[in-house]
Amino acid sequence: MIEFRQLVEAIHSSIHRAAKSVEEDGARRINKFFYKVDESGDEIKNTDKNFDDFDFDASYRPKTVTMEFPSRTATEVKTIPVEVPLIVLSPITTPKVTEARFSADIEVTTDKEGKLLVSFPDNTKSGGWFGKKSSRGNTRLELVVQGSESPDGLKKVIEGYERALRAQIPG
Repeated sequence: MIEFRQLVEAIHSSIHRAAKSVEEDGARRINKFFYKVDESGDEIKNTDKNFDDFDFDASYRPKTVTMEFPSRTATEVKTIPVEVPLIVLSPITTPKVTEARFSADIEVTTDKEGKLLVSFPDNTKSGGWFGKKSSRGNTRLELVVQGSESPDGLKKVIEGYERALRAQIPG
């Protein structure tokens, strides 16, 4: 048997670690689509793996690819080079933990000090005349943990690069 408080803390800790792993996806995305640059604009090797060691004082330049776009003039059609940020060419999905549910049949008792204790019944034993399993739990527990909404920063960054790209494309 464990204290109910310890059970809730263990579940919360596991969900927190899962959410942190999802957050680190943001740092990986920055490394994938942006170069870290120094004051002179030269590329620096980016070693930031997660937000805990992320360099928030650094500058980042988008990784781009040059594409040729047609441009009609009064007499002819010419092609002009356009720098296209890779981030606008890739589908971006942002995973996040918005809700976690934990349900279990448990046995609930109290100790001499009045602390709530829980244990999980052994449902592996068959019982009854017809071999039906019976739960020994005296309580059904369902915990729901909800995450907060993430900011729209990434969406706004991508929209800004899309506007800059549209301004470069003729027509």
